Amino acid sequence: MGMWGRLFKKKSYTPSGYGVFTPVVSIGKDIVDLLKGGKGGLLEEAMFSSTYVFPIVRIIIDKFKPCPWLLYEVTNEQKAAYYLNYRQKAEFIKQANEYKVKALQEVETHPLLDLLNRPNSYQTRMQFLEDIGGFYNTLGECMIYADIPSIGKNAGKPVALYSLPPHLVEPIYSNDFRNPIKHYIFYFDGKPLEIEPHRVLHIKKWNPLYNYAGAGLHAIAPIEVGRNILNREKANQKAQTRAYINGGRAYLVSAEQPTGDEEVMTQEQLDTLNDRIKEKLQGPENYMNIQATSASVKVHNIGDSVADMKLIEADQEDLKKTCSLFNVDPILLGIKDGAKYDNQEGAYKALVTQVVMPQHNDITEGLNHWLIPMFTKGDGRKYMLEADNAFYPELQPDVKLMREVYGSGHFSTNEFRSVIGWDVFKDPIADMMLHPTNIKIVSAELLKQSQQSMRVDNKPKIEDEINKS
Repeated sequence: MGMWGRLFKKKSYTPSGYGVFTPVVSIGKDIVDLLKGGKGGLLEEAMFSSTYVFPIVRIIIDKFKPCPWLLYEVTNEQKAAYYLNYRQKAEFIKQANEYKVKALQEVETHPLLDLLNRPNSYQTRMQFLEDIGGFYNTLGECMIYADIPSIGKNAGKPVALYSLPPHLVEPIYSNDFRNPIKHYIFYFDGKPLEIEPHRVLHIKKWNPLYNYAGAGLHAIAPIEVGRNILNREKANQKAQTRAYINGGRAYLVSAEQPTGDEEVMTQEQLDTLNDRIKEKLQGPENYMNIQATSASVKVHNIGDSVADMKLIEADQEDLKKTCSLFNVDPILLGIKDGAKYDNQEGAYKALVTQVVMPQHNDITEGLNHWLIPMFTKGDGRKYMLEADNAFYPELQPDVKLMREVYGSGHFSTNEFRSVIGWDVFKDPIADMMLHPTNIKIVSAELLKQSQQSMRVDNKPKIEDEINKS
């Protein structure tokens, strides 16, 4: 029995039943087994034949998976909508925080949070998110399966979540554009398993290639768009490897023009000579190895070196183009030439704002529409999941700059803390407007109040001096 046969308890399956999808081995741990087969080996080609795709996707996933998801109860839907509009930009953090306080109340304990923190019996939260993020970035889509019991205290509520490999799942078109998914077919061990659509959350990037057969039900995979680049990179790496093994350039060894009494070599002699050349001259162990011969021979260049073909320069260009497929700046892979940003700090901020957070929003929005209603049906409350954007320093405002602009004494400490999204400080002094000592008060009223305050403060001291005397 193969991996997928061990993955499910097939004997208990009925197409209309629940709770039959029972993984017993880790999807997240054994990526090599997952990527074999399906969709013409597209994933296998990209992940194992390219030296660029894996590190680029790794950068995104490592930034994506540690971020926690928070659960909120929505107390004001209109202000919650305003908050969602403002939350993405660090420049609007003050407005976002104001609407968030008015619209959302954080829920610290809930069965839904328990499920997300331990989605199934063999995966941690971060392993689960790594699965989802990996497929979403390479194939442009991810699929989450919910194990929903039909009886018992948890009837109708998911008790486990699993990441389905999209390259092994086929959505079947229903011939109704209003409700396009009839069911999903999951292939394992060459046998199809039918899964009802309400048990699968299918999150995918835009695909404009719709037709009457439902061709647009799958996403357009970034690695499919970049297939030509990946094939060229593969050929480039093979050429560089062969050039390294052969010493950098190809040569043709031939005999001098024979005289009248000399005979040309037979094919057997030529084969023997070629074998001797491979043994004595080819390969890294024979690099710059000098051989002597008494024969009259000629040596001709018949190929270009790595430098002549500019393979290394082409390699760098392919890396930049591969980075553009995933919207990752090349500077994060150590390539400064052609990078959009001068330093990694700017590149990471762009990665978080343009790639990581939009992906979090795509996935949490899908969970809000699919998963939350299963838990909250009938309780009259509205909940919302979102990624904790405070987790990323790249999304926080430039505190130093804001201190220079706003921190000159024109508002209280707590007002400044609210601008940068910090909690209110409980000391009453934090609610007072304080002026630096080098600022001269020019208002007559303020000067009068200051003088009166000084007299009040000094009065006990004067009385003490009088009593002592």
